[in-house]
Amino acid sequence: MNAIPTASNSGLLVYLAVALVLVAMAAVSRPRRGVALDTPGPYKFNSDAPIRQDRRAGANPTPNKEKDMTKTTEPRLYCLEVAYPAAALITDGALDPDWVPDTFTPTEQVPAFYWPKTDRIYKSRSAARDRAALLRRYGCTVTILECTPAWENIPTANARRRRERTAATIRHSIDSVFTDRDQLGEAQA
Repeated sequence: MNAIPTASNSGLLVYLAVALVLVAMAAVSRPRRGVALDTPGPYKFNSDAPIRQDRRAGANPTPNKEKDMTKTTEPRLYCLEVAYPAAALITDGALDPDWVPDTFTPTEQVPAFYWPKTDRIYKSRSAARDRAALLRRYGCTVTILECTPAWENIPTANARRRRERTAATIRHSIDSVFTDRDQLGEAQA
């Protein structure tokens, strides 16, 4: 195949030249399109749209991007404090495995009663409320507790824990010295 145009295909060259000229003219003379948020299509031009008027006035057309991204909301975690009904407890305070609440009805999916887990940490208040409602239905008294954790990097947390362990060791040593001294004084008396 010959890639260099020759005189025999001059009609094709003229056709391509005219097509390129028409494409260039269309690109230059094409009206500028605006984006209006209140029109059904994403690229519909609507000169009466409020966003076009705001742009002309110099306002920011996307107010949600003005949000201060440096502020972060504190994460909240939730847990449950559960007091089981007295009838569900045996003498040593443990849960009776054979106890079934009156409100429990066996189904095909759950044929036997079991206590829902209560030692979970919940990331949402609604999840904690749902579990609390289930436990209340079975006769428990439930309190939902909330906390906002303090986040710190691992080296800082390790250093803090090391200081706390050292302080606890020192307190224990001091307490044992005073306890030994008091016991020695009682023995001498």
